[in-house]
Amino acid sequence: MSSWYYVIFSQSPVKEESKKFATYILRPENQARSVVTIPGRKSAAAMPRFQTKDWKPWVEAAPYGEPLPITDKFSQISTSSATRRSRCFPRKPRPSRPPTRRRSRSTTS
Repeated sequence: MSSWYYVIFSQSPVKEESKKFATYILRPENQARSVVTIPGRKSAAAMPRFQTKDWKPWVEAAPYGEPLPITDKFSQISTSSATRRSRCFPRKPRPSRPPTRRRSRSTTS
């Protein structure tokens, strides 16, 4: 499931504009248009875009999803997860490039 977090900093000079943007982007129709996964809002998941046979299993499973626990160790968990993923799915080596020739500058005295 997809969910987004929007933050408005207390010292922001554009607080009112930020509130309007958050209100706009979190409308079900806008969330349904902009996410690439199942939206976190039931009303957005009910939009026609998600009412296809391909989306059906995901939409039906969405109510059983649970948010990740909140922890101050999230950075460590994320780093550990990324490290393990990179071990399982190593990057393909990039083709090496020939060294670039630097032009020497001649100096005159």
